[in-house]
Amino acid sequence: MVIMTNARDPFFAFSKMVGYVRCIIFGHPNNDQKENTPTKDKDKTTESWDMAYGIIFSLVAFIVFAGSTVLGVMGPSLIDIGNTAPVRPSQARYPESPTGPEMILQRFGLLAPAAMRALGSVEAAQVTLRSRVNIIQDTSLGTDPQSGEPIYELRYTYELSGVELGLRYGADISLAVSGSCRTQYGWSVTGGNQSDEVDLYNLWGVQSVPISIGDRDIRYAPRASFRPHPEMVETSGSNYLFAILVSSARRSSITPGSDPWYATEPRPTPDMRYNATHWMKRHRPVLDCQQRDTWTHRGQTLNSIYDLAKAPGLRLALSIVRVLELAFTTPAVVNLGNAAGESALRSRTTSPNGVIDAKESTMYSDMERLLLAAFVASRSTLTDAAMFPDFGKYPNVFMAGTADPKPGAEDFVVSSPGIQTFSLAGLIALPLVLLFLIMVRGVLGLVIKLKLKHKLATEKLKNDKTRTKATRWARPYSFTAPSLLRAIYEGGTKQPKDNHETTSRVSVIIQDNNHNESVNKNESNWECPDPVPLSGLLSSGQYICVKRHCKGHFDKGSKEELKGESATKPKQQSTGSVGNSVGSGENKLGNAIVDQDEVVPSP
Repeated sequence: MVIMTNARDPFFAFSKMVGYVRCIIFGHPNNDQKENTPTKDKDKTTESWDMAYGIIFSLVAFIVFAGSTVLGVMGPSLIDIGNTAPVRPSQARYPESPTGPEMILQRFGLLAPAAMRALGSVEAAQVTLRSRVNIIQDTSLGTDPQSGEPIYELRYTYELSGVELGLRYGADISLAVSGSCRTQYGWSVTGGNQSDEVDLYNLWGVQSVPISIGDRDIRYAPRASFRPHPEMVETSGSNYLFAILVSSARRSSITPGSDPWYATEPRPTPDMRYNATHWMKRHRPVLDCQQRDTWTHRGQTLNSIYDLAKAPGLRLALSIVRVLELAFTTPAVVNLGNAAGESALRSRTTSPNGVIDAKESTMYSDMERLLLAAFVASRSTLTDAAMFPDFGKYPNVFMAGTADPKPGAEDFVVSSPGIQTFSLAGLIALPLVLLFLIMVRGVLGLVIKLKLKHKLATEKLKNDKTRTKATRWARPYSFTAPSLLRAIYEGGTKQPKDNHETTSRVSVIIQDNNHNESVNKNESNWECPDPVPLSGLLSSGQYICVKRHCKGHFDKGSKEELKGESATKPKQQSTGSVGNSVGSGENKLGNAIVDQDEVVPSP
C-alpha cells in the first residue's frame, strides 16, 4: 500500500508491484545464497498472502494504467461528437422555384454566395477533395475530321451518402453521380457571311448561341457559359444533357498554347499589355456533356429525384425532399458554373487585366476545379439552407402559409469547422465520476477517523498486541509517509531468541531553548494520529532486505540477531538532525541526537 500510495503514476506503481511479487517468488537479487534455515508454516502462509496481495495490487495498478491510457485516447471522442449540429427550424431557408423574370433574378442572387463558398473550399482543400472525385481525361480519341484538332473526353464520378448531405435519416439515401464531356467541333458554324466579331454555335442542332469576339469583348479574360438542354427533359431516367461554351477566342496570351480551349496563333500586332504576341484561335470547341444522377433509397434505385417522395417507407419530411428536388433538378456543375460567372474558369482567376498564360491554362484544370466545387456544393445543399439571409417576400420551402416552419424542417444537421458539438451524456458522466470518487474518498476518510477514535476510546493499550489492534485503522495515515518512517509509525516488538534477549535502546537528546534532557527507553512508539512526534524520535527500525525477501519490511531487531549471530558487536553511534530525517518536522522536533546501542546479554 505504501508503494501504491506514493507512486507518481499508475505505470510506476505497476512496475514496482511486479518487482515486489518477483522478490517474493525468486528472492532479492542481492542475496548471495539461499537461506538454509527451515521456514515455519506460519511464515509460509504470511508470504503466500503477501504474494496474493502483490498480484492483486499489480492488476489494479495495470487496470488503472490501461484505463487511463484508453480513456485519454477514446475519452475526447465520447464527449466531442464533431462539427455538426441540428438546425433551428425557424432558421432553415431555401428559395422556391421562380415563376417569373423577377424571381429568377432574385433566386440567382440568393444562390450565388453558396457557389462562391464552394469554389473557395476547393482552393483551400483541393488535395482532400480530390480523393472524393474521380476525373479521367482521355486524349487518345484522334482528331476531328473537319478541323483537324484533337478530341478530348473527360469522365467523372463521385458519390454522396445521406449522412454527408446532413439528413437525419441519411442511412436510407445515397447519390451516385457519373458523367462525361467531349470536345464538339461540329457545333461551330463556319463559312458563309459570318461576322468577324461573332462566333456562332448550334447546340444539339436546335439552339443557336452567338459568342461575341469584338475588340471590346476580347479585353477581358476567358469565361464560360453553361447551357442545359433547351427542353430540360430527361432522356432516360436521370440522364441530363448540357453544354459548356468557352469565350476565349482572340484573348491575348504571353505564351503559345495547344490545349483545345486555349490553342493560340500569332497576333497581327503585339498587345500593349505585357507585350503579348499570341491570342487564342476562333471557334473553340464546345463541351458536349451528359450526366446521370442515381438515387438509391433503402437499396432501391430510383428513376429520378422526383421518385423519392413516392418511395415506400420514406422517413424524410416532404420539405426536405422538396429542397433536394430543387437542388438536383439540373446538374450541380451547371448551377455552380452559372452562379460563379466570370470566376468559373481558373484561367480567369490568374489574369489581372485579361491577358493569360495559355501554356499554363488547360481545359482539364478548369473542369477539375468546377467538378470539385460541384461536389462540395452538392454536399453542402442543406448546410447552405441554414446560411441564407431572410428572403423577405420570396417563398421559402421550409415555411408554411401560416409563417410557421413546416413539419420536419429540423430533420437535418449542418457541418462547419466553426461548430463544436458535445455529447450531453458525456458531459454529465464526467462530473458524476469525479463526484463519485470524491465521495468515496470522503467516506473512507470519515470511516477511518471514526473507527480510530472509537478504538482509542474503548481499548486499553496494555501491550503491543492490544495497541496494534487499536491503531489498525490509523495505518492508512502512514501510506503517504516515506518508507523509512514506516518503522516509526508501526509499534516496536521484542524478539526473544532462546534465553537471549536482544533489545534496541535508543537514546535521544532533545535540545530546546530551556534545557537539555536525555531519555532512554527500550520500547517507544510514535502515536499514529500525530503528524509528527512531539517528544522526539524514540524508535527506529532497520531494513532487512539483505536477509529476507525485499518486501519493504522493517524489524526492530538488530542485524546480528536476524543473521543468527550472538556475538556482541561494538557500539554504533550515529548522530544526525531529526530535521534531516523527517523533513518538514524539524521546526517541531528541534535538534535531536540519536544514539543506538545493541546489547546481547550473557546467559
